[in-house]
Amino acid sequence: MRSLKAMSGGGYVPGSTIVHRIDPRVKIVLTVMFAVSALTTPLSVWLLLLLVTAFVVGSVAGVSVGSLLGRARPLLSILIITLLIHGIQISQPVSGAYWQLGSVFVSMDGLTAGAFFAGRLLVIIVGTSLLGMTTASMDIVDGLSALLSPLRRLNLNVDGFAMTLGLALRFVPTVVGEGDRISRAQMARGSDVGRGGIGKRAKAVTSIVVPLFVGSLRRARGLALALEAKGYGQGSPRTRMVPMVWRPSDTLLLSVFIPVFGSAALHALILI
Repeated sequence: MRSLKAMSGGGYVPGSTIVHRIDPRVKIVLTVMFAVSALTTPLSVWLLLLLVTAFVVGSVAGVSVGSLLGRARPLLSILIITLLIHGIQISQPVSGAYWQLGSVFVSMDGLTAGAFFAGRLLVIIVGTSLLGMTTASMDIVDGLSALLSPLRRLNLNVDGFAMTLGLALRFVPTVVGEGDRISRAQMARGSDVGRGGIGKRAKAVTSIVVPLFVGSLRRARGLALALEAKGYGQGSPRTRMVPMVWRPSDTLLLSVFIPVFGSAALHALILI
């Protein structure tokens, strides 16, 4: 529950900085290119440059480095597992320095490769977190819907997908908050998930998950009835209270960063 609160709580940071005023479509495109660049680059220097860039943009938007790194804390175990998977080997490495720990070997080259892949994940987490912390959830949904609008020609329900995504983003903090309240109520009754044997812990988790699941179903049913009562999905085009406006600065951003990320991807393909 603490990890879920760390990932969902304190998501969007309201502000009027230049980063907040960037069109959501531009931020989504740049974030995707940022993540693809982190996944494809074979250079650790480029990863470091991407990370520093995210920190600089975050500071301009009023988001501290600690807040960005804090979003990666719930996934720290995945980063450590990524490092260990590359570093620990069953057979003796044919080259490079290594240490033998019982029947396994710890390779220095493997640890280096694992640190690089863990760094990739960290950079992607920081980049996507920066998008969520500087863009309201409904703005992200509207931007994604606008970017996927050409798919309407293929008779795909883009608006329905956008609405589903928006509802999911809005309800995550609500569900996490309700789960935290249920957990506190169970702890007040003497239930503790972190203590006891496996059976006792499973029973304690069940006492939290079951009422949380029932409450979520009740809330989803109420939402479905509200949408039906308002006539949503009857074929009328969806409107926005605040329409998105494309500014010259948005065009300038894309014209600067698309060649940068494109050249980085091309360089990565050449090295591969």
